[in-house]
Amino acid sequence: MYKILKNTLDILNKNLWLIFVFAILLYIILIYLGMINGNTPYFWQFILAVITFIALVTISVAGYLGIVKEILLNPEDEIKKELGNIFPKSIAQYFLPVNGFVAIGFIVFVTAFLITNIIGVKLIGMFSFSSEALMGALNSADAINEFMKLFTPEDLVKVRMWHIFYSLLWVLGSYLCIYWLPVILFKISNPFWAFIEAIKSSFKKPLKTFLLVITIWTVNFIVYPLMVILANFWIMYPFAILVWLYAGTYLSLLTMNMYKVMFIDENISSYEQIEQCEKDEEE
Repeated sequence: MYKILKNTLDILNKNLWLIFVFAILLYIILIYLGMINGNTPYFWQFILAVITFIALVTISVAGYLGIVKEILLNPEDEIKKELGNIFPKSIAQYFLPVNGFVAIGFIVFVTAFLITNIIGVKLIGMFSFSSEALMGALNSADAINEFMKLFTPEDLVKVRMWHIFYSLLWVLGSYLCIYWLPVILFKISNPFWAFIEAIKSSFKKPLKTFLLVITIWTVNFIVYPLMVILANFWIMYPFAILVWLYAGTYLSLLTMNMYKVMFIDENISSYEQIEQCEKDEEE
């Protein structure tokens, strides 16, 4: 695990321009998201904007995945000189699989959310306040303060239990789905079968997969509070943004590299060993 972490860090440090690709794509997506929020007064405009937004996200993800794949497969090459060719080819190759990933992921998320709520209500129970009171609390800071007065000691206990419950299920979901995009990238382009293969891969290497999930959560746990602290000092805020972008790029690269090393390189190595044994037997 340590070797993969260090290897990914070395690859990223040799290709720091990838951070700016990640940042530019993210910036475009966030800008468009802001435009949707303020310029869609009609329902049909909102639907069209959402469809366009999803297309923009999938195009960005497809192009970025192709760049990451080329870097991992050819770590010594100057990939940035070929970006003009790699990015559009990646979009053409991965646009439909990534769209399938988004669609199936949405269905899986909604289904898991509903099942989680049903199980949570059975195990933990409901709160003493109504959903209308909760929605009303979102109107202003004063409304939130008034809403907090409705909390009973039992409600506070349930809030903690719901938080733990959702966190555990989020870890489980991360564990099962963490290799979904890497499988699409390196092995199976069909998003449904890639989802099945991703779950199988998680159980083939359970300890390393769990360590990968913990690593991602740990980095996020460190980076986000650091951003909140540095955001209070305007002169340090650009540094905080750079740290966040570096961490995000590193984690995306780490997830892809982890799958490549454990399942792609290992299979190639095993195949080469088998071929060598067969040649030795013939001799």
